[in-house]
Amino acid sequence: MTIDVATSGQGAIWHPSSLSAEVHRPQSHRIGTQEVSWHEYLTDDHPQPGVIELPSGWQLSGQGWPIDPEGRVLISTTWFGNESKRANPPPLQVAPISLHGTAFSLLSDFSQVNYYHFLIDALGRFAIYEDLRGALPQIDYFICPRPFSERLRPWIDALGLPASRVILAGEDERFECDRLLVPTFPGRKRDMAAWIPQFWRARRPNLPMEGKRRIYVARRTGVRSVKNSDDVEERLSREGFEIVDPAKVLDAPALFSEASIVVGAHGAGLTDCIFCPPTATLVELVPSDHVFPYYYGLAGAARIKYAYLVGNSLGRRRKGAWGPSPFDFEIDVGHLLGGLKDRQ
Repeated sequence: MTIDVATSGQGAIWHPSSLSAEVHRPQSHRIGTQEVSWHEYLTDDHPQPGVIELPSGWQLSGQGWPIDPEGRVLISTTWFGNESKRANPPPLQVAPISLHGTAFSLLSDFSQVNYYHFLIDALGRFAIYEDLRGALPQIDYFICPRPFSERLRPWIDALGLPASRVILAGEDERFECDRLLVPTFPGRKRDMAAWIPQFWRARRPNLPMEGKRRIYVARRTGVRSVKNSDDVEERLSREGFEIVDPAKVLDAPALFSEASIVVGAHGAGLTDCIFCPPTATLVELVPSDHVFPYYYGLAGAARIKYAYLVGNSLGRRRKGAWGPSPFDFEIDVGHLLGGLKDRQ
């Protein structure tokens, strides 16, 4: 179901936001031999942001899917957009948790398991609420993704909401309430809205934003890790890079706000590049079997420079496979160092 269908025959009310739907695309600089045309993965604009107000009878899944009384999903507000063929509806057998009053959803797909989706796709929707606060009904509850790490709870606290009004949702839960407000997805899937970095920077107004540190974001374990990470880290250390484990950084916004250049493998560890100063450059290491435009889009939204190096994945999925690649990849260190000299 689309927003137009919901507002025309489902008793829903559309509240348009004044936030811009425009996008900014940075110039893309290739390092190495493999070319990526990022524009093939993206559109020239984003849908108009807003909030859809849904009457009693609708439910909300833990992934943020609004479901009407007949079990149909309002897919337009989810990560999938209008790609209903790709989306698997949440299970209907889960008994809903009843909330008396009006609830505002800050849920999104994958936000209970991935930092990027948690910070950008889910909590980033609060910017739409702030823009429309005076035009919306009084909100009794804000339903947020349950943090998969205690290190993430401060981001929910940064929204300034009383703890009594915050509901933390697991991805397998379901909610029903007297009235449900669901904001649109902030941008399009894999392509964040241009107002997201500004929204989060406003919560850290005293960051240095100086651009004097060279940072390498390590990815040594898990899927799509850099197979020759020891060699990459050793060579970059010689070039004055700080080797950073994102799981151990105490204040990521402060760290990234001092970066002149950030190098790192595609993954959620690059999310905090939204705090980089405008003089910074992001150099993304891209697995050949996992080419997605998340961080090219991030660089555009954050108004920082962007370069990339494609490394060969150690396996290749079948043609037409959908979703993330499970394969690690290798980086040509010579190409990387040569490209970094060009960025100086």
